[in-house]
Amino acid sequence: QFTDSGRQVIAMSPDGTRFVYVANNQLYVKATSDAPPIVIPGTAIAQGVSNPVFSPDGRSLAFWSAADHTLKRIALAGGTPVTICQADDPFGMSWGPDDEIVFGQGAKGIMRVSANGGGPETIVTVKGDELAHGPQILPGAEAVLFTIALRTAGATDWDKAQIVVQSLSSGVRKKVIEAGSDARYMPNGHIVYALAGRLLAVRFDLQRLETMGRALPIIDEVRTAGVTGTAQFSFSSAGSLVYVPGRHAQNQFALVDRNGGRKTIGFLPDSFNNPRISPDGKQVAVDGENSIWIAELSKISSLRRLTTGGNQTSWPIWNGDGTRIVFTSDRNGGERALFWVRADGTGEAELLVKPARAPEFWPSPTNPWFSYITVKDGKGNFDIWTYSPAGKKAVPVIETTPSAQLGSRFSPDVKWLAYQSNEMDRAAVDGQLGQFQVFVEPFPRTGARFQITTQGGNRPLWSPNGRELFYDDGERLYSVAVRTQPTFTFSEPMALPITGFAQPVLRRNYDLMPDGKQFLMMFHTAPQVDIVSNWFEELERRVQSQ
Repeated sequence: QFTDSGRQVIAMSPDGTRFVYVANNQLYVKATSDAPPIVIPGTAIAQGVSNPVFSPDGRSLAFWSAADHTLKRIALAGGTPVTICQADDPFGMSWGPDDEIVFGQGAKGIMRVSANGGGPETIVTVKGDELAHGPQILPGAEAVLFTIALRTAGATDWDKAQIVVQSLSSGVRKKVIEAGSDARYMPNGHIVYALAGRLLAVRFDLQRLETMGRALPIIDEVRTAGVTGTAQFSFSSAGSLVYVPGRHAQNQFALVDRNGGRKTIGFLPDSFNNPRISPDGKQVAVDGENSIWIAELSKISSLRRLTTGGNQTSWPIWNGDGTRIVFTSDRNGGERALFWVRADGTGEAELLVKPARAPEFWPSPTNPWFSYITVKDGKGNFDIWTYSPAGKKAVPVIETTPSAQLGSRFSPDVKWLAYQSNEMDRAAVDGQLGQFQVFVEPFPRTGARFQITTQGGNRPLWSPNGRELFYDDGERLYSVAVRTQPTFTFSEPMALPITGFAQPVLRRNYDLMPDGKQFLMMFHTAPQVDIVSNWFEELERRVQSQ
């Protein structure tokens, strides 16, 4: 399964004989023949990788690592990755013939760095309301081609972005395509770009830096990222094209019983995540496209948008009686904070507490507070707090530095707290999340603590009767029998026949029905990659016939 599909996930070698893709948080290489794909040793990174690009000679790759937020270089055969420089997750990246890498940084502009390492240099700056994506140094090394989009109160509309060129010496910027994104200059003298889920090609004069003639459609349906301007395609110098078909990947939403029986209830694009079931079991809240949405569980594909505003609006939970949704957003000046809004869509969202990373759990209709997590330094130092909207009071519950505590879930009687922590893993420093284990403590805390797992565990859930804990690890669900009286005891974890569900690194991507009999889960539909050979020649035939 493709991972971090909000960024580039596929790249073709310059000679067109193989391509690389991002799946299961690592890089794979596959020949364009029938040979099976091969994992590239040294690229398996639990926190994620993105934006693979080939070197001009096809012998090396550059990619971004989420473990330490760096660009890295590795031989195609694998080995130990070499750090190039620090960087945010790129908004597109390319490796030019001068052995320099240029990469987009969204609101920070465009940067250039030697593929051999060193400090990155800013070559394009943007205004406060602009995002830069997909840079490529044009032949002659005098100008850079990229996409510029306007940030809006809601999700950025990349179909309304402009494709521009900018002089590297004077800084003068020139618009070349009115609407579109992720433009690539091709060796055959064309620019190929994405618009409304299609790939189009138009002739381009390198001397005048202008397009010539009209754009021709070449692929009707290509996967786009949504979060960035990325379109999932790549090309070779020899004239081969590889792409991921279908504008949006789809996830299957299903109700799954503890025996693994699955009932499909609908499909949504894979940009929609973090489903949370309402207390009455009739509705589900999800996040997607930088908004919070609600749907009837029986009609999950018929979503109703609940919020607008903010470029990082996500992670909904229901309040205890199901009348409000608490969520995270940066709508107030860019700092992440918690808000709530009425679930029926009336009224405006209200600020609750800031700064905050994400809300986690509201124990019951009568409970006056909910749990949430904070983040101190951007390196995975999550702590568990509670917040009371009525009392406007935030209270720390578990603070352990440097490590991450999250996934808080209170027992039905609110006397026990289950959560995950990586404090026992020495890798849990400097942005390395390390291995999580599940713990349970009395609430309020007494100093007692019980470690439920020893081989890894994430995202605990209590059963409605409080006699069972569920958690996941490696896309498999586990069960632990629990007794809280007369003393706290628990069984060895038991693997349930529930596996293969879509689960990102941190936030729980499934939920338990109020009656405890079924889980609401998401499953990836099968991905596909298409290759077109000799497409330069086909494009020329279309141009000649227009």
